[in-house]
Amino acid sequence: MPPSLNQPNIELLVTDYPIIRAYLSPSAHELITVCGIDAAFKLINLCGGENIPIGKNYNVFGKLLFKQLADLVGDDAALRLTLSYGSSQRTIYIPKCDNAKRYIRNRRIVARFDELTKTQTATKAVSILAAEFGTTERNIWRLLKG
Repeated sequence: MPPSLNQPNIELLVTDYPIIRAYLSPSAHELITVCGIDAAFKLINLCGGENIPIGKNYNVFGKLLFKQLADLVGDDAALRLTLSYGSSQRTIYIPKCDNAKRYIRNRRIVARFDELTKTQTATKAVSILAAEFGTTERNIWRLLKG
């Protein structure tokens, strides 16, 4: 069983895209296609797991929803999202992308372990990693052995 995703601050970065592409859900790929990778990752990092309202940008309420979205992702991406989803649905689900975040976290743990074991024992390194990544030593050992 892989370690749980305890650390809430793992963020998707555009530079990670080539290595996490296979770990992203179809809805994440669709979001990237519609609004661009920068805006999609910003939405995933800030609103992952939530339904966000999409307005048509016609009336006062729609313009308010558009402004809120534009404040998050920029006018261009907000317009593309509104055009793609605003006429057919009132909300859009933003995927959490836990698999991709877990993969990134695990790679960071292994890289940090390699760095730490240059100057200290593996046991000490695992103890440090457990504290840094908000998980147990047992989970770190499982990850390193798997």
